[in-house]
Amino acid sequence: MSFPGNPILIIDDNEENRYAFSRYLKGSGFQVWTAQTGEEGRALAQRRPSLIMLDIQLPDITGYELCRALKADPATASIPILHTSATFTESGDRTYGLEGGADGYLIQPIDSHELVATVRSLLRIRTAELAAKALAAQWQTTFDAISDGVCILDADDEVEKYNASFAALFSGLGALLRPGTSFDLLVGKLATEPPTLDWPARWPEEILIRNRWHRLTVNAVLDDEEERIGSVCVFSDIHSIREAEIKLQNANQDLEARVAERTASLREAIHQMEQFSYTVSHDLRAPLRAMQGYSSALLEDYAGELNEEARHHLEKIASNAARLDKMIIDVLTFTRISRESPILTEVSLLRTVQDVLEHYPGLKPPQAHVEVVVDAGHLVQANESGLVQALSNLLGNAAKFVAPGVTPRIRVHSERHGEMIRLSIDDNGIGIAPPYQVRLFGMFERVLPKAHYEGTGVGLAITRKVIERMGGKVGMESDGEHGSRFWIELAAGIENRKGEKNGGGA
Repeated sequence: MSFPGNPILIIDDNEENRYAFSRYLKGSGFQVWTAQTGEEGRALAQRRPSLIMLDIQLPDITGYELCRALKADPATASIPILHTSATFTESGDRTYGLEGGADGYLIQPIDSHELVATVRSLLRIRTAELAAKALAAQWQTTFDAISDGVCILDADDEVEKYNASFAALFSGLGALLRPGTSFDLLVGKLATEPPTLDWPARWPEEILIRNRWHRLTVNAVLDDEEERIGSVCVFSDIHSIREAEIKLQNANQDLEARVAERTASLREAIHQMEQFSYTVSHDLRAPLRAMQGYSSALLEDYAGELNEEARHHLEKIASNAARLDKMIIDVLTFTRISRESPILTEVSLLRTVQDVLEHYPGLKPPQAHVEVVVDAGHLVQANESGLVQALSNLLGNAAKFVAPGVTPRIRVHSERHGEMIRLSIDDNGIGIAPPYQVRLFGMFERVLPKAHYEGTGVGLAITRKVIERMGGKVGMESDGEHGSRFWIELAAGIENRKGEKNGGGA
């Protein structure tokens, strides 16, 4: 607040005093209004001057009486009043004036510097009071805007202040809802199980008020000596949270029951699958082996007595029995892989590829030409036997699915893909048209007729299952005319990851 320009009202019937006081104040930058009587001064006071200089001896009313009247009027009560007098100069006179509501009392004659300093001091006080009042109003507005119910207690746990949300929560209690009421008494009227403010206490605490759950948090207010002089209590409505927790708890219990039920069903399914595997392995394969044995015996023992058609039929029986037996073995293998959790170790891709090539006659010259460009340092997290099985399937397919009369040419190479290592197998085979690629890794899926290429249609399904059980991925790329690329991705070994962090790697 800027002092220059604030209107000062001088009420004095002495013209010399009015002139002198006006000159002092105007010289310091203040605007001045003057009045000769109490009635005139009261009228000007309604225009809200910043301060009133009020003489004690007026023609129509005493300054004491006018001061009391102005302080009793809400429109003028906050205006500072400075009494001046050359007659009423005793200590009792000053005391009487100050107790009557005056904010200051100067005895004439008054030094000009003292007058200006006193006026400025009173105006500073008024400015501070107005600021404090505005701050208090702002605080109360903010206090009432808090959605939680907040109550401030004194050292005896009696209510001092509370906000609008607290008043709404405890509405209907009549005279109890007022400053000075015991907190225990107030809360005890509504809470199902009212808390006790024992100190030291552990907070927060959940209580039920009017059939709604609230979280009560109490914080002690301490003085400089760490003694409790009051408390701040906060009531937060958590009813929706409690209802959600109950629903979640019920949902969890229901989920646990369903999981238990499905786990039992899964165990039963696994048991039935094991029984099925045993049946397939023993009961179904036994007749197939008998068919193979009898057909082979007939071909060997009665070869001279069989005509060409009979020999062809027996060879067909033996071939189909062997093929069906191979299919059963593949299905059992797929089932076993789906059920087992493979143990992973660090495996060298190069060594594994070399082992497969060494034990697969169809991948050696002159039957096939295989180029291996696999980084010797590429280690992967894999189950070695599973990886051998997957690579055997992929390399075997690359050698098998070529056009008649074409020598297979296969290129095996590896590369880093972030935290993974990809091994790719490129071939010069017949290729796979895009429409068939999406179902290529399914069970019993065959893109080509059985008459042209042997197979059970399970090998790629086994390959995908093996790689996925090791946390990897498998895929293929082909334009359907110029060969194919099959690839697998597995997590890089720990040594590979260390090398990459140290700035190495392939």
